[in-house]
Amino acid sequence: MAYPKIFDSNNIELATLNNITSNSLKRRVNSFYEFNFQCYEEEFKSEYIQFTNYIQTDDETFDIAYIDVSNVNNSPYYDVKCEHVFYRLHDDATKKNNYALSGTPTEILTDLLSGTDFTVGTVDFTSNIVYAVNREATVMNIVISLANTLGAEIGFSNNGFTIDLLNTIGQDNGVEVRIKKNIKGISKSVDKRGVDKTSYKIDLVDVHNSEEYKDLTMIETLDIGDTFQLIDETLGINISQSVLEIEKDVIKESITNITTSNNFDLLDDKLSYIEETAVKKDEIIYGIKINEDVGLEIERDDKLARTKLNADEFRMQTGDGSGSYTDALYFDPINGKYIFVGEINASDFVGGTIEIGNNFEVDSNGNMTATNGKFSGDISASAITGGTIDIGSGTFMVDSQGNATASSLTILDTTVGTDLDISDNNVITSIASDISGNVSLIQQNSTEIGIVVGDVSGNTASIVVNSDAITSIVSDVSGNASSITQNASAITSIVSDVSGNASSITQNASAITSIVSDVSGNASSITQNADNINLRVEKTDYDGNTIASLINQTATTIDISANKINLNGVVTMSGLANMNNDIYLGTGVDTFNQIVFNSFSSNKIRVVGAEMEFYSDLFQFFGNIVSSGLLTGAIRCDDIGCGDIGCDDIDCDDISCDGLTRNNNLTTYGVKTATDTIDFYTSAGTHIGGINFASGAIWN
Repeated sequence: MAYPKIFDSNNIELATLNNITSNSLKRRVNSFYEFNFQCYEEEFKSEYIQFTNYIQTDDETFDIAYIDVSNVNNSPYYDVKCEHVFYRLHDDATKKNNYALSGTPTEILTDLLSGTDFTVGTVDFTSNIVYAVNREATVMNIVISLANTLGAEIGFSNNGFTIDLLNTIGQDNGVEVRIKKNIKGISKSVDKRGVDKTSYKIDLVDVHNSEEYKDLTMIETLDIGDTFQLIDETLGINISQSVLEIEKDVIKESITNITTSNNFDLLDDKLSYIEETAVKKDEIIYGIKINEDVGLEIERDDKLARTKLNADEFRMQTGDGSGSYTDALYFDPINGKYIFVGEINASDFVGGTIEIGNNFEVDSNGNMTATNGKFSGDISASAITGGTIDIGSGTFMVDSQGNATASSLTILDTTVGTDLDISDNNVITSIASDISGNVSLIQQNSTEIGIVVGDVSGNTASIVVNSDAITSIVSDVSGNASSITQNASAITSIVSDVSGNASSITQNASAITSIVSDVSGNASSITQNADNINLRVEKTDYDGNTIASLINQTATTIDISANKINLNGVVTMSGLANMNNDIYLGTGVDTFNQIVFNSFSSNKIRVVGAEMEFYSDLFQFFGNIVSSGLLTGAIRCDDIGCGDIGCDDIDCDDISCDGLTRNNNLTTYGVKTATDTIDFYTSAGTHIGGINFASGAIWN
């Protein structure tokens, strides 16, 4: 079973309406198209039955137009009537007054559907027509009237939102239906007025209950617009019929009622069409009037122009506004007179000759003979042979060799929006523009060519070329810009934005320089030449001072200048023997976090744990070695020459110093050393003992 579905205005499916108890889809060719159903209330289904939602069934879309809720067996029972979305074009907002258009049916239908939810599909009719509906009508009524005018049938696709105008919306599958006797549920009418019309109405619910149903089963294969052969044995009629109207049960997918006809132009339809489209006698519509005296007369409301047309004559006249007219174009085919007053413009004159007096003649081959000729407009020719051209007594001349001489020349073609001006002997200017405000300009003189292109938004691009430079600039309405300047010795490119940020690259044969700066005064630059690379980064502080860091590199030297230099990771240094500057190891200025060497000569310095080892014949320290934890072990070397040493232990071959103090409960003692001895004194200068290294003696 094919249950209808309900959607909201955002095309989101809300529910499948499988709570429907009965339904009916009715459609008539170029007429009504409705879907009605009844259902009991069911949660998550019946609450969606609202006018803002829509139904889809049978591949078509229907808007909810009527809702009636009654109480049946103590439960809400819904009776809902829906209209095909085609009815949206029947809204008052779509009304058009005295609609008229000339063109193909596709063009007319496209114009009618413009600005709606609908699109044009297949149109089987291609000839140009003049179509008018001389009253106020909705777009739906006009489309139906257009279909009737063409003899077309309106079809739908894309769930009803694409409209087709077809020769027939149905098919002919060779179906043959025989009626052998009068059967309940089948009625027949014959109309002899005008073209014979025979139609049948078949109630398939009743036919299902008859014994003869087996002969009519093929009817259920038919759909709207389908053609079939109907044989009525009771009347001896064998006639082609088409489905004019159909009623379906969309859930059971079965036909319940069908109306057929051999001619869809029923009397009431034809009268309605005549009423909508005919221009009545002596009634003026769009300036058109038909009467017995003139025939067809078309007159402007301001009486400045009028056209008359009948079987004998055709006149287009100009008026003075008061009702008096004179012929501007007059055709009298009976007498062979065709009179034109005014200017004649034609793309072609075919056949015949032209003769004016005895002084001007054009033969049937197009050859012109004239005593004199004067042209106030344009002269166009594939070739001008012989002679010369002289305009303005030498102002503009072309000799027999084709050489042209002009004092000035301006070429203007307003149809394409271009202007070429060479009136100045030294300058040629060409300008092109369009209706949107876009413009381009080329200006050329003996030393320079300039090109500028701009659009309506304010964006521009320009190129200037002279003998020693080329400059191009591109900018937009926001203030962003880029430029390239090139000469024989250098190329410079610059890019800037509206905020004041800018970058530039300058290149010549010996150097390349790039600069990047911002509006805050920050800037960086790189200058590269064959033997040097220089990097600079600078900024301006709040006091207006310039702060900069520099790196300069040559083949032998790298100079780094900055307030701070951070080295992260392993740092290896070699070739330090001749350096006289300080080396700081540590993170701060506290002497316990740094080692300062004013000057040294060393093969190696190693620090392992709490011990420092020096490998060299001589280490010279001018000043103090101060440590808090670093030198709490031992200092071992062949020779130490220094001022004061303070540590836990000294183990060496020779010590030469002014004083030696032990900082472990012996701070009151003094030490004096000689070549082979060490003497110990109190702070008062009293000798308390000593060591003789030569003899090994100890005394006190």
